Amino acid sequence: ITNCTMVHGHGAVVLGSEMSGDIRNVTISNCVFKQTDRGIRLKSRRGRGGVVEDIRISNIVMEDVICPFILKLYYFCGPRGKDKYVWGKHPYPVTEETPCFRRIHFANITARSVHAAAGFLYGLAEQYVAEITFTDIDISMAEEAVPGYPAMMAGIEKMQRRGFYLGNVRDVRFNRVTIENHEGPAFYIENGEKTEIKDCESRNTKQSEKLVEQVTVAPSNDNMNGRTD
Repeated sequence: ITNCTMVHGHGAVVLGSEMSGDIRNVTISNCVFKQTDRGIRLKSRRGRGGVVEDIRISNIVMEDVICPFILKLYYFCGPRGKDKYVWGKHPYPVTEETPCFRRIHFANITARSVHAAAGFLYGLAEQYVAEITFTDIDISMAEEAVPGYPAMMAGIEKMQRRGFYLGNVRDVRFNRVTIENHEGPAFYIENGEKTEIKDCESRNTKQSEKLVEQVTVAPSNDNMNGRTD
């Protein structure tokens, strides 16, 4: 997918949520996204299976989006969207119905006037989103940001000018990533393994904010609307 301008819509480039046949070996490059709701959006949930892997995204400019980067395995839409099997935060056995996101790489991307969050990555309790890299990324939040949901997922609240929000991730690396005018930590990591943040910077915040906040949260069995942070 190359040399395109995307304007409006519910996402500029979206993979999933039904991808039981797998999605592999995709390149997205040299594109401009304007007011596309979300930017790069990868979504799936339990029951839909499949693997999304070996995806390369580079040389992208985004403007006026809710959230530039979304990789999540708790997508709540569809006939089974309200089933506990879909939204439950405790681990289930890994089967052919378990989706998998891995080896996805972002490089040389600028996002301006971002409203909700710099990025939202959330894997399953039993299948973490893994082997993800962000290199040479420049993000600035909107001055008059409109609160919104960074992703369609049960149990999260609206966000405004947040940094990267990560949950259930493994081997995620940020290299030379700058986030400007955010509120709260630039990188919030919940249940992260082998995460690396190198040569990253927080700029022009209204007050002093943490660069990184890491927490461990025990899985929950029975609260669809419970906060995870």
